[in-house]
Amino acid sequence: MKRRKIIIISAFSFLFIAVTVEVMMYLTAMLDGKYALTESTYNSHINGLTIALVISNIAILGLLIWIVKLLKR
Repeated sequence: MKRRKIIIISAFSFLFIAVTVEVMMYLTAMLDGKYALTESTYNSHINGLTIALVISNIAILGLLIWIVKLLKR
């Protein structure tokens, strides 16, 4: 039982770290791209990055929920 709690807590901690890193990547792309790209290209790059990050976060969250359900059995 204690091992399961450790796995669940560490999994959600890794999710928090992943989301933090992705936000930092997004902000860096916004700042770097703003000065190197034209406005239309910049907007498409940022929108594409946003969509990719949201999809990856949803996928990670889904996997974590699945792991939690498996460990509760």
